[in-house]
Amino acid sequence: MSKYTTLYQHGTLALLVPGLLSGTLTMGDLLKHGDTGIGTGEGLDGELIILDGKPYQVDSDGNVNEVSNSFNMPFANSHFAKYSPLAELEDVSQDYFEEQIISLTHASNTFFSVKVTGSFSNVKTRAVKKSVPPFQTLAETAKNQNIFTRDHVEGTLISYYSPKLFD
Repeated sequence: MSKYTTLYQHGTLALLVPGLLSGTLTMGDLLKHGDTGIGTGEGLDGELIILDGKPYQVDSDGNVNEVSNSFNMPFANSHFAKYSPLAELEDVSQDYFEEQIISLTHASNTFFSVKVTGSFSNVKTRAVKKSVPPFQTLAETAKNQNIFTRDHVEGTLISYYSPKLFD
């Protein structure tokens, strides 16, 4: 099996729901399984993005910080990236984009990652403020999140598609 066909997942979103937010994997260990990915830090400490082998955390104030190998996570997905161009799209909605990706990949029943580079309008992101033990549920912890909106952003989006049969 090629390293480019393996998605590594540490933890599940279902574990986060009841508040199992303790860090159980370090960034150094995660990077052994991929150079691209997403996740969150211990206590839902912001949003984690790994791009081209560099790990970043968007904290609850919207700051982008490079993280160390000792950064702990309860949940993360990673893979070794080898993307193939699918299409060039302009002025499309998120729903249309998702429909096109499913149609072009013919992969509605498999996990896969998408990398999108371009200009984006009306971008909305969020990041949760780090919580401390004893951890509350995901819903309670998420009440302490900040939402950021931008009208125009140049950049790269990383996403994972999860088939509906996996909820």
